[in-house]
Amino acid sequence: MTVGRPVLIRLHSTASRDFIKHAVPKGAHIAVLRRRRCTRFFHHGIYVGQDCVIELVATSDVLAADAASACEEFTGSRVTVNTSACGEVDLYCKLPDDGEASSRWRAPFRCKRTRLTAVVRTTSITAFCLSSSIWVLCEPTDQNMLDSVLRRAKDLLSKEQFNYSLFTRNCEHFAPRVSTLQAPKR
Repeated sequence: MTVGRPVLIRLHSTASRDFIKHAVPKGAHIAVLRRRRCTRFFHHGIYVGQDCVIELVATSDVLAADAASACEEFTGSRVTVNTSACGEVDLYCKLPDDGEASSRWRAPFRCKRTRLTAVVRTTSITAFCLSSSIWVLCEPTDQNMLDSVLRRAKDLLSKEQFNYSLFTRNCEHFAPRVSTLQAPKR
């Protein structure tokens, strides 16, 4: 299992205007769908300001939505997968202590042939909810790999003069519960 290094992504102008409109705070978890000609790009990561997102979880492909059945069981941040490649994934998302009310939104993820619907607590950025037709290959990580990604991200963020504590409090950890959840081959 390997984790792609964090990628600093500059958002297109439409998303940038939406971020300003909804006052998305630095350090917030976001999901953004980008369209370029006939190609779709899915980014999920940490908003670091200046129209940039840092992407933590490597994605290697975009898959068709009809390739797997729906996952309908979830409680809080725990997601239960009910397809043939069965397993559980825990998603941890922490917010900066800014006193603002938080809300829930869903973003679908996929590990191999498994559909995962992640329920995330975040600040009010409901405009970035994605439909279940968006699929990505995501790879689960262990703590050592997560630490490695965070170290690399810290290097990138220090160059941007970003508050690293916001980043670490929002770090995302996909923890595999069942061995059938395998990382995509590189």
